[in-house]
Amino acid sequence: MTLYVFYADVFVIQNFLVNLIVLMGAARLRKIHGLRRMAGIGIAALIGSVLELLLLLMNNDHVVFLGLSGLVVLPFVTMLALKPQNIREWSIEYGICMLFMMLLGGICEAVANMFGLHKLPFLVILAIGFLLVSGVTYAARYRKLRTTLFQVMLEDAKNQVEALALYDSGNRLKEPYGGRAVYIVAPEIADQLGIFASEAKHALVIPYCSLGGSGLLQIYTIDCIRIREQNRECLVEPAVIGIAQPGLMKNKTYQIILNQEVDIV
Repeated sequence: MTLYVFYADVFVIQNFLVNLIVLMGAARLRKIHGLRRMAGIGIAALIGSVLELLLLLMNNDHVVFLGLSGLVVLPFVTMLALKPQNIREWSIEYGICMLFMMLLGGICEAVANMFGLHKLPFLVILAIGFLLVSGVTYAARYRKLRTTLFQVMLEDAKNQVEALALYDSGNRLKEPYGGRAVYIVAPEIADQLGIFASEAKHALVIPYCSLGGSGLLQIYTIDCIRIREQNRECLVEPAVIGIAQPGLMKNKTYQIILNQEVDIV
């Protein structure tokens, strides 16, 4: 007869880590921030792990345990941690948590089998959880940035010009002297800012290469660029702008292409 040793404390800690990673991943995707909310997520993850322990002790059937854990405990913990305002929000957040749970469980099992790490479950869960949350968050952030136009204010010598800007991860252009990021602006925006009329402004010429071709780009240094994103503002001071080729942004809804280094999320 085979005897199995069950450590309740290890079970609770392991499930606490899983619940915490799942809830934090959902919170990041739903843009839920704040110290109190994070503390609430931690408490909810702990409550969920204790409830799962009670379920396991009351029922020896592993399949039934998994079903009750996913269909009863996880929805309750989701509501407790993320505090959805209505049924629609709750269903979306529960779906995200379920997706995270399946991805985390499947990847952890595959990694443990591949590298023989069954004796290091905490390390595997933490490592995979960190990579999973970071990867999904970055993917969601990139998708949002690619479809969002940002309100931008350019300032130089008391002149101000407002325009719409597009984030482009492909714009990694930097000026070679100080390594500062270059923001591409339409010629008409630079003209409104008084760049071409100013005798104090002297253009530097740097080479560039893009999918549309290569060539030389005129760049200027201005006082600052203010980039607004919801209730946040990112200030680039001083800022380097490159004058786009005529027609590059013709019939576009934006007049500026942001550099991939800008911190707007």
